[in-house]
Amino acid sequence: KPSSSPSAAPSYKPSSSPSAAPSTTPSEKPTASPSASPSDSHSPSTTPSVSSAPSTPLDRTVGIYMEQLSYGSTGLPGRCDDESQNLVSIVRNLIATDLAFQNFDVDESIASFADPAFASKLAALSFFFMVDMELSPTGWDATSQTILANWVSAGNTLLMTGTYGTRDVNFLNDAFGWNLSSVGCSTSSINAANTAGTKFAGGTPTLGCPSATDHINCSGVSSCTAMWGTETDAAVAVFRHGLGTVVYLGFDYYNTGYAVGGHRDCGARNDPWVTSALRKSLLYQ
Repeated sequence: KPSSSPSAAPSYKPSSSPSAAPSTTPSEKPTASPSASPSDSHSPSTTPSVSSAPSTPLDRTVGIYMEQLSYGSTGLPGRCDDESQNLVSIVRNLIATDLAFQNFDVDESIASFADPAFASKLAALSFFFMVDMELSPTGWDATSQTILANWVSAGNTLLMTGTYGTRDVNFLNDAFGWNLSSVGCSTSSINAANTAGTKFAGGTPTLGCPSATDHINCSGVSSCTAMWGTETDAAVAVFRHGLGTVVYLGFDYYNTGYAVGGHRDCGARNDPWVTSALRKSLLYQ
């Protein structure tokens, strides 16, 4: 069991049931994957309607799904095993420290797909993070799937973080009618040909396998472009859907928080999944 010190937070995510979740950052969840590198469809329908992407590209609101889907989640900042809170703190840290994000903002208002205001809340966003799913999200049905697909098609960006198992690919397949499949993680290299001329160019040379990291096989989706790895084994992939974009990030962002907004510094916050892949995803359009 790790100590309560933030620096002692483990690099691997637990697999225990909710009743077994400890009161502090939990013990390791071993995987067979290597350690991380230390370096740097549904066709959209006409209803319900959503607004198009903002006319001023740099004024961007990043929404993060806040339902408590991780076993360690309390709904409050302060735990490194709460991926939603980690992602909120990562974006807040970028806003506070990185000039490229000075006109960004964070929105935490979406915590259920059954929310009657889901479509209007989504319409106010430029980006939407779907987080690690150890539990099934509330209200994820044909109605909410259509709302999300239409919002992306209107010119916005969904960022899908990885989930151990198949919940991540099932989520995307349900929303967009794709046929993605999950692939086990191994250290992947940046795809120089595919990233050339994009915001991903010059990114970290490799991405490793911290915590619950999965890759995807997107070779059956014509709009898929692998940014790290290949279309049959992608750690990071970009899809076009209508006028918008889906970015798949194969890491769940466990143990990656920053000490902003009441959160804490977590041990993997400087992993290249954070400093390179996620940062560049938020600049990609």
